[in-house]
Amino acid sequence: MTTYFVTGVTGKLGRAALTTLLANGVAASDIVVGVRDLARASEFDALGVTVRQTDFTQPATLATAFAGVDKLLLVSSQPSETYSRLDQHKNVIDAAKNAGVSLIVYTSLADVENSDLVLAPDHLATEQYLAQSDVAFAVVRNNWYLENELDAIKAGDFTYATGDAKIGWALIREYGEGAAKVLLADNVRQVYEFSGALHTYAELAAAVQRVSGQNVAVKAVSLAEFSAGLSASGAPSGVVDFVSALQAGIAAGNLAVASSDLADVLGRPLATLDEAVAELLK
Repeated sequence: MTTYFVTGVTGKLGRAALTTLLANGVAASDIVVGVRDLARASEFDALGVTVRQTDFTQPATLATAFAGVDKLLLVSSQPSETYSRLDQHKNVIDAAKNAGVSLIVYTSLADVENSDLVLAPDHLATEQYLAQSDVAFAVVRNNWYLENELDAIKAGDFTYATGDAKIGWALIREYGEGAAKVLLADNVRQVYEFSGALHTYAELAAAVQRVSGQNVAVKAVSLAEFSAGLSASGAPSGVVDFVSALQAGIAAGNLAVASSDLADVLGRPLATLDEAVAELLK
């Protein structure tokens, strides 16, 4: 009997992974999920899985949470005001090692070793820490979630500063399913590059227009214009800097990572861009 632990289940990626484990014959009694706030436990109690308090910033909770766990899916966290993303991940890895976890699967970032995206340093450092941990591991390097563009897709209004740079969009449920399939595998590689087919923002906008039948506004701008537009919309300066840095990284080609790994792991083609857009517009 193998016991699986999934973090991040209150988010879409972790929930998709949990759903996949259950759909692939793993008994609910063999699954543990971690939540920071036990007030969220009831929605998982109904599934029959075990719920344990898991706060990445409180190492004491992790020692208890990982007791008896064989395989762990570590969904990358968000930094808090007092704890960096990397330090949270280190707490999890250390606790998992001490608990005797035999495999850690970590959700990383596309081509992280060569990426200068603003998100890359924490992901790369986590991968490096995993490699030094003496615990078997696999990293699934996720490209971009199509849901990141949901507001623009729904509004039919695209303003971007990425030029003709390509992005490997796929749906969160596909990334989550892929991570769970790696967790379930008997033999895993250390690195999987998870990506959808590569498309530009202009191609995404065209797909939205085809699917919705509505006119879609598309405006390619310079990075300076993009940042100014965010500022004019009332976005805080920290948000402006962060989102602008993402646009600059995408423009530099950091997400133009072609790979069939996700489709191969799923054992089927991914949703096409039009199909994925239609799913999000439902």
